[in-house]
Amino acid sequence: MSNQHNNPLPPPDQEAIQDVEMAEDKVEQFRVKRTELDTSTQKLITDHYSGLYNPIFSMGLLEDGSPADDLDFAAVYNLRGCDTNLDILVGGMKRGIPSIAIVESNGLWAGKHMEFSPQTAAARDAKAQKEEGEVIVPQPVVVPPADEVVNVMFHTDTQTPNIELSCINRRTGRLVSTRMFAQDLFMDNQRVHFEVMKYVHSTTVGRSAPSDQVSEPSEQMLDIMSSRFEKTCVIKVQFGLDPNYDVRRWKGISDDEIEAIRKNPNKDLVLDNLIRCLTQDDAINLHFTCKSAPGSIRVWENRFQPYMSSLLSLARVHGNFWFYRRQCELKGLSWGAIPKRKFLDIEFEVPRWLVQEWVLDKTVPASGPPVLSNPRPYKWAPLAMPTDGMTNPEEASFLLQLAVCQEHQRYCRHLFELIQSDGSRKFSAVFKSLDTNKRSYLVSVYLSSQREMEEKHLSMPAPGTRINLGVILPGQVSPAKIIGVVVYDALQTDALLVCVVDVKGKALKVAEDENVRYEVSMFYIIDSKPQHRILLGIGELSRNKGRTFGPDSRRTVLNCPDIHARDTDILKRETSAEDLQKFLKALSEIKPFASQNQIQCSLATCQSDTGNVVIVGPPGTGKTDTLAKIGHAHVTIGRRVMYTAPMDSNVHVLIEKFVRNNAALPQARRYQDHEWVYFTGGYAKMAKAKRLREEQVDGKLALNKANEKLFGYLHAARDHANAPRYEQTLGFKLRERIDTWASRPEFDEEQHEGLGADARSYLETLGNYPYYPTKDRKRAKKHLTNLEYNLAMKFLEGVKVCFCALSTLAHEYMLESGTWDVLIIDEAVCDMRAGIAVALGALRGRVKLIVWAGDHYQGEGIVTGRETNVGFHALSRNVFAEFAESAKRGVNSCEVFMLDTTYRLERSLVKWSSDHCYEGKVKSDRLAGTTDMPLRRMLEHYWKQRMPEDFKGNFRNLGLDVTVVGNKCEKLANATTRFNRGEAKMVAKTVLDMLTTKPPEAFTNDQPARRIRGKDIAIISNYTGQILEIKRTMKSLVAQHSRFKVGKEDLDGILYATTTNVQGKERNIIFYSTVIASGTTRLEKHDTLPLESVANVKNLNVSLTRCHVARYTVGALQLFLQARRDSLDMVKRWEPFFDYVSYLCTSNSVVSVTQSNKWLHARERSSPNDSLKLLPSARLTTTLTNKTPVAPGTTMN
Repeated sequence: MSNQHNNPLPPPDQEAIQDVEMAEDKVEQFRVKRTELDTSTQKLITDHYSGLYNPIFSMGLLEDGSPADDLDFAAVYNLRGCDTNLDILVGGMKRGIPSIAIVESNGLWAGKHMEFSPQTAAARDAKAQKEEGEVIVPQPVVVPPADEVVNVMFHTDTQTPNIELSCINRRTGRLVSTRMFAQDLFMDNQRVHFEVMKYVHSTTVGRSAPSDQVSEPSEQMLDIMSSRFEKTCVIKVQFGLDPNYDVRRWKGISDDEIEAIRKNPNKDLVLDNLIRCLTQDDAINLHFTCKSAPGSIRVWENRFQPYMSSLLSLARVHGNFWFYRRQCELKGLSWGAIPKRKFLDIEFEVPRWLVQEWVLDKTVPASGPPVLSNPRPYKWAPLAMPTDGMTNPEEASFLLQLAVCQEHQRYCRHLFELIQSDGSRKFSAVFKSLDTNKRSYLVSVYLSSQREMEEKHLSMPAPGTRINLGVILPGQVSPAKIIGVVVYDALQTDALLVCVVDVKGKALKVAEDENVRYEVSMFYIIDSKPQHRILLGIGELSRNKGRTFGPDSRRTVLNCPDIHARDTDILKRETSAEDLQKFLKALSEIKPFASQNQIQCSLATCQSDTGNVVIVGPPGTGKTDTLAKIGHAHVTIGRRVMYTAPMDSNVHVLIEKFVRNNAALPQARRYQDHEWVYFTGGYAKMAKAKRLREEQVDGKLALNKANEKLFGYLHAARDHANAPRYEQTLGFKLRERIDTWASRPEFDEEQHEGLGADARSYLETLGNYPYYPTKDRKRAKKHLTNLEYNLAMKFLEGVKVCFCALSTLAHEYMLESGTWDVLIIDEAVCDMRAGIAVALGALRGRVKLIVWAGDHYQGEGIVTGRETNVGFHALSRNVFAEFAESAKRGVNSCEVFMLDTTYRLERSLVKWSSDHCYEGKVKSDRLAGTTDMPLRRMLEHYWKQRMPEDFKGNFRNLGLDVTVVGNKCEKLANATTRFNRGEAKMVAKTVLDMLTTKPPEAFTNDQPARRIRGKDIAIISNYTGQILEIKRTMKSLVAQHSRFKVGKEDLDGILYATTTNVQGKERNIIFYSTVIASGTTRLEKHDTLPLESVANVKNLNVSLTRCHVARYTVGALQLFLQARRDSLDMVKRWEPFFDYVSYLCTSNSVVSVTQSNKWLHARERSSPNDSLKLLPSARLTTTLTNKTPVAPGTTMN
């Protein structure tokens, strides 16, 4: 044995000791919430960038050239964690509730009531004056008629302060409102004239009481409230309107209606009087009731007035978004540079008053206390902003552009937070080729340190994340760079992550041996192109272009009307009676035949006054079919149609529908290949399309059949890429069309402008290219590039139908593709207005009508940076949802239609969605429950065998309860997603049991049953973790139990999907796993569950409506039902979700966990050929507990 092993303690390492003694100060990051800041840390923050937060603002010069008084603005900079300063507001306005007031201007009055009624004021006096023992009878609260009041709200948004007035239009019953920004208000000595004072009524000679000789009801009410009560007084807020400002936006009423009221007002209507008041150039007086206690009056006069006056004055002199204008000045840029390209060069500071959590550098010296420095925002609230009413498009676009940049920064920060090469970590990788050409590899990445592998805080990339690997190969100085995508580790290896990479050049010289690992560097790819396109689109919409036609896209995205968008009904005016007849006939060419509801929606696209037609398509109502009919009918009458959607997968669905419909048309009516195209920027060039063809055709032949397991990885990577079919791309079709142009004489005619000659020149140069001398190849290549671009433009000019993703519309080819008559945006709800801006900015002035299709109760666009985006409110606004709801608000910016008949879902499957999402208006077609009758008979047979004879529930809509003590949801390691082992096992066993159950022989030939196949089934959950757990459990059960021997085709045919990516996908049978469970059968009074995702109405609607035949909901149903019976607080918050669970219960369609376990346990011990036997008749359903204990065995009712 060596000496080393004989010594229990090795000698001290003197070099190591010296290193410790000379150790440098340790610097780490320290995060602290705003509410936990101590005094010294607050001072450190306020001293940081003190020049940007100077509390004294210069207000410029007066008319005589002398300087105006400076403005003390320290109160705005307070570290409060939000934008609006609620401390300076009074009453309900602190909670965002407008206050009822009386408006007066130059003798004109609006509003007949105030916040306190005379009865309320009298009751307050009586209470103050009552003697001991006296009983005051409570008086009922008087609620004034809604159309007789004016509501006022002071918005203390720091960057866009404004005063909002609103009232009800008695003519329409709709709410009408307007906002007055600082720019609308009168200036006096470089200050906005804004005064607050206690109102004193004016006495009149001969009046025994202040209100005796007042004719106006408003003035009479004002005099009563200001003079008759001891505990109530009136506060007057006075400001003036700028006489030079003539643009006022009203919401909820058209400009024509406003003009009609101004010409012929009805003095008995509050709205008419309010419009008249705000048309005056004189002072505006707002009167509010207030408690007469000195403290209440001081809040108005000493707190509210100075703050609001200062804020309005600052925004009036320096402009809205003054904080950002100030930063531009400090960086030597003018405000005019903001909406333009230089925007990206500015790193704007986050306003410190918004910050809710800070991160600081914490230096820990070898001796002495730690030192904090360099405070930086980590989380912050968004700026408060008006969702409507802004009149300056550059200001509206600025905030949206700022929000886009901060969303991109959050995306980058997320990537930086993922595990990657940073100088401290080392990675190794094992390579395995996925094809015989060695162009695609499966790479398993490992951390070199096992200790790091065991760390719990590692943040891992999700499947679909694009990755950049640098491989250190033997004998090479620099690493080989390869790009790939992270995929799900289907083989459950011990790798840190697995990815599929594609090699563009020579094959990698790597040993394909799991024992041979190569050192790799690992980074993630930041894609800035989407951000760049969005900024360009927003900038285009803010720019004045002169007179345009088509829908007002500026109003759509920026909520600022475009005064030049006057021909919004251009397509209607271009549609003749003869065109309408052809249009109707063309609708009937596409099967299935359109219903009257669908025809009405379709005809609206020819008769729109606004240029915006919105089609809300609840589940199964034929939205995609309707869009296909609309597009085809418009092409029939000579129009060009563009189909687009937020995601490539959505576009693929549209193309598949188009291809099927085209094949079904008579030969003479079919679209030729050159008349339609799927445009993607990646395959617009012919060379790219050629490579895609090689991958999709030749690549299939090159697959390594000896390693069939690994093909799933390659398939997953291709799914993330969403590549189109090569024969549908512009690059492929252009190459074929060039051959036609070059070979057919008619393309040499004058009207084709030398098209044939250009095509022949291209082919000739391409053929001779390999033989050109090296010095001539550069010129030849440039010639080919120019010819390809010109020929592509010619090709696109002749395209009648084009498909592309929304973001692709900003591609240079699309910008030059000419005018499109109809733009159809499918699944429009899945993108926020920043994404919509790309399309509308690119096509502004080049599209005549937009058809918006989708369902705002089936998902929505995602904004990831809610806690790190000052413009979150601007970015998160969903254009489609606002359009869909606009009819209720009386906004006439679009025509809205809803498809009201579902052809896929029978009544029991659509009832909850109809009631909670569509106001009960969606009904089932009479044939909805008759599709695939053999499968329906099989399901009925299966559940009749599994359930007791007296079970009365609906076999096509069951709930499978898994409420068991100890069965709870868990969080996946290194992730936020959740899973539930017991629930996953219930789903997996039931699915496998269905797949291995043979159809009975007792069914007759005229009423056959068929076996349940894997491709019939979809398994859905809100959580990726649960999908992974169900997959793992399925794999384990198949491997361990002979009873569950299921063929590969069936296993591969099952669709596994999360709620976020299952939209647009359907199966005959769905299993929906709710996951959330507490591990108990009953919650305590103040307990809650993390139901934010599961109980979200939109998410639930998507999950429940993916089926054609049957739906099975698996979850802790007894726990949920018990919570409802106990009236827990969370039940009210998530009432629609608990209504759904209750609906399953009241329809006797909940299967108890005892019943399920008994059946599945018996099945596991049987062979697949065993006949099914009925269980003894028994009512085995979930037992609920009343608020007081009840006898065991109580059933759900």
